[in-house]
Amino acid sequence: MNHSRPICSVILLLLLSFLSTSSIAQPNIENGHAVLYSGQNYSGASYRLVPGEEMDATGQLDSTGLWPSQEYMVGSIEIHGDVVLHLYNDLGFQGNLMKVSQSISDMRRIRNRPIGSLRLLLTAGVYSAPQSQASATQVRPTTSIKVGEVRMYENGGFNGQSLTFDKLEIVGDLNRVGQSRARWNDRISSIYIKGDYSVILFQDANFKGHSLRIDESVSNLKDLRRRDPKKRNWNDAVSSFEIIPKNGDGLYSKGQPRYAGTIYEDANFQGGYMALYDGQQVSNLRDKRWNDKLSSVMVERGFKIILYQAKDFGGESITLDIHQPTMKSFPGDWNDTVSSLKVVRSQ
Repeated sequence: MNHSRPICSVILLLLLSFLSTSSIAQPNIENGHAVLYSGQNYSGASYRLVPGEEMDATGQLDSTGLWPSQEYMVGSIEIHGDVVLHLYNDLGFQGNLMKVSQSISDMRRIRNRPIGSLRLLLTAGVYSAPQSQASATQVRPTTSIKVGEVRMYENGGFNGQSLTFDKLEIVGDLNRVGQSRARWNDRISSIYIKGDYSVILFQDANFKGHSLRIDESVSNLKDLRRRDPKKRNWNDAVSSFEIIPKNGDGLYSKGQPRYAGTIYEDANFQGGYMALYDGQQVSNLRDKRWNDKLSSVMVERGFKIILYQAKDFGGESITLDIHQPTMKSFPGDWNDTVSSLKVVRSQ
């Protein structure tokens, strides 16, 4: 396979441009966005694209580890909102065109070559090719956009039989869902979320037992242990749920903290981990046995995680609003040097 023109180098350059300051700007994602992952099933290093953004690969893959997968430069793609991702075989947006409007858990099944260039567009709108940030212009869509939908699958990776909901929904017993005769209690293994919805899961019927809120698609509910304060298993363990507005609250889960991200002991989201929640503050990570251990961070959309090199929110600080597979990428020494942190909302 030819690796002479991987898109990863451009991803790396864009990320490094963020790293030149102590904070990372939050992109405008109100109309939807796409997330590129280096691994299958939405895993590994990631980069978020907003409508109107485009990339044109120009060089060799850097070996810093920001984008570790070299065999397949993009392993999976998540689509959120009414956007369509255009993938071209060649540089300059030339060659065969592949349009992606739904999430793909394994790009290897449908594409066996690197991507030459790409751009993200609104489904119902047109963007001019930006010459610079200052000159980029956007034509707003004139047609109405659906709020979104939620699909619940019996198997991981968004496979198998599924239930689909395209409006706010309250289901107190998964064995009694609409006209379905199938018994769905303790059967759900992955959940796809598109648009302006969140889902609150309950392990018992009638909104009882442990609950957990998710704001993005989850390809394997086993991974929710990384978000659960008690690291509970959520695969085949959901009995009731609420579908609510992305920034809203549920009727049966008031006070349910929103998941904001996860910190990891090792690079590339490996090793020991600790889930973080909306508004959480840790003045001394030593109290949680996490002082000077942080090496990578996942950040949920809509949140920022502020890291400090000294306890009590002192010393140098850095603000993250996208996933960071290695803290070694930042100017200065940030790997294994964080002693306190705060979680805040982006807006």
